[in-house]
Amino acid sequence: FDGSRKPDSGRVKQGKTLRLAHLRQEVDDLDSTMTVLESVNDVKARTKLATGRDASATDLLEGFGFTGQKLVTRIGDLSGGERRRLQLLRLLMDEPNVLLLDEPTNDLDIDTLRLLEDYLDSWPGTLIVVSHDRWFLERVCDVVWALMGDGTVALLPGGISQYLEHRRDRKTGPSKSSRVGSTSRADEPKISAAELRQARKDMDRLDRQMGKVHDELAALHEEMATKADDYQALVHLQTKANELDARMTSLEEQWLETADIVEDQ
Repeated sequence: FDGSRKPDSGRVKQGKTLRLAHLRQEVDDLDSTMTVLESVNDVKARTKLATGRDASATDLLEGFGFTGQKLVTRIGDLSGGERRRLQLLRLLMDEPNVLLLDEPTNDLDIDTLRLLEDYLDSWPGTLIVVSHDRWFLERVCDVVWALMGDGTVALLPGGISQYLEHRRDRKTGPSKSSRVGSTSRADEPKISAAELRQARKDMDRLDRQMGKVHDELAALHEEMATKADDYQALVHLQTKANELDARMTSLEEQWLETADIVEDQ
């Protein structure tokens, strides 16, 4: 899309009005010797926001958390999350109407993640997002496509939950409702009111636990960014991240099972 790679076959045709920006996983397009304000002024001193009003570079920087001394801080002295924030801000100042976001939540602290979500909520252009972050996708995306693990790509009207159910069915076989000769939901025994209340409580509990794990992962990624030069520390932190990912997968599967109970009633 952005011209950095040529297609293996066929051709790519872009509309005349297309203004595309690509947020890559790597943060290697910033000059570490420049200050934050110099870096933004290097793109454009003034730009028009989605609201239609003009805003100075300083106004935009403040909206993305760069104020006071941070404005004259060298980029090389910023944290990984701050560099990521600045990278996105520079892209937005070019006023694109299509954004390609490649794992945009990597290296973001919780405050920056929320700022990014809030900004994209009201952004008028088109987003194409590649991410493993379920919560971010559900917050900012209207349509979800997934790599299904068999070489195909599928549109998922049910979003991430549909993908998780598909993955669970691949491990355990088709669900009861999809098996030939299975009993219909209408014939299945209903659970008691007390059991239904408990199932709903379990869903709320699992939601809170998944939110906590999500926040822990965000904090862990921020810490990893600050210790990018410490190999031993990164190995330890990556192990913790893998454990949290496994915990999230387990919670998601429990939530789906509990949701099935509630939806059957």
